[in-house]
Amino acid sequence: MWTQSAFGRLDPLFGSWKTPSKQKKNFNLPQPKVANTDLTRLLKSDEIRKVLRAPNKRVIRATRKLNPLTNN
Repeated sequence: MWTQSAFGRLDPLFGSWKTPSKQKKNFNLPQPKVANTDLTRLLKSDEIRKVLRAPNKRVIRATRKLNPLTNN
């Protein structure tokens, strides 16, 4: 379905992150928001762990509200 000539036409049409497009005026590829995809290493980093709040370990269970007029 995708031929080598079709892939060859993509760079002049859309450009790359370093070079703008030759056929489209003022078009650059959008930059990815996250360049590093290693999320486990990112989430375990000291900079992020300092900002996050501590986990709530205490479990609060709801008590059943009884009607004092009908319940002894």
